[in-house]
Parts: sequence; structure tokens; C-alpha cells
Amino acid sequence: MATNIEQFKVNLATYVEQLSQVDAALTVDPENEELTKLKTDLAEVIELTEELIRQNAPANETQQAASAESSAASGTQTERTWSSGDKCMAIWSNDGQYYPCTVDEILEDGTCSVNFEGYNQSEVTQVSSLQPYDPARAKETRNKLVSVCYISDTKIFTL
Repeated sequence: MATNIEQFKVNLATYVEQLSQVDAALTVDPENEELTKLKTDLAEVIELTEELIRQNAPANETQQAASAESSAASGTQTERTWSSGDKCMAIWSNDGQYYPCTVDEILEDGTCSVNFEGYNQSEVTQVSSLQPYDPARAKETRNKLVSVCYISDTKIFTL
């Protein structure tokens, strides 16, 4: 039974990450019906998976299940509390990859505003999708991010 619970937790972490990516994509295209449907479906799958974990947890773990699910979903043992000014890695909505940034503001709805390092590009993303700042990874990705300016319906890419 413990093996099933562990697999459910691994699946839950995957679903939460996928939901975060869909949320990021919806910030760029909020009217996309397919993404909206996918978000609804993923939320339902997450809820059902959390219920499976609660139902299959031994009695002495039932109280700990909610915090364990949260830790499993983030892939860490302890939940990180982010603050304005913290350096971190966040998903850029245009390509779904993590880039170095700074937290500008934590919002009450579980999202935050981040500013990508060296690009003067800001986005709103899920706090749960933030990762700790990694200098090696930051250096590797520094030249990948491309600024996108929208003028009417035309995309103008600047390097």
C-alpha cells in the first residue's frame, strides 16, 4: 500500500507542475479554450489524486497527508516562503523554461510578480512553481530569454 501512496505522490507532483505550466500559458493566451479545459481537468485530477492519498494513508499519517502532498508536489521536504526581493528561478510563459528572476510582489491569490534578470521582462506566475535561485543554471539560461514586444497583432522579437 505504501508503494501506491508514493506513486500517487509522484503523480501529484507531476500534475501540479503541469497545472503550473498551463497557468503560465494562460497568462499569455487567457482566451484559449483548450488550455482552460486542460486547467479544469488537471485541477480535477489533482483533487482526485489527493483524495486517493488521503484514503490510502495509514491512520497515523492522515493528519500529515495535506502537508506531505504539498511537499511532494513541490519536490522538496520543506515549503519555501518567498518574499519580495528574493532571487529565484521562474517559468517564462513563452517557452515554459526556468530563468533567473527576482520576486517583485507576492499576491494573495497564490501568484507573484517576477522580473527576469537582465531582460526587464515581468510576468505573474504561481508561487508554487518558483524554484530556488541556481547560479549555474542562471548563467546557462541567461542568453536564451528573448524579449517579446506586442504591437497590435504583430510580434516583434528583439535580441
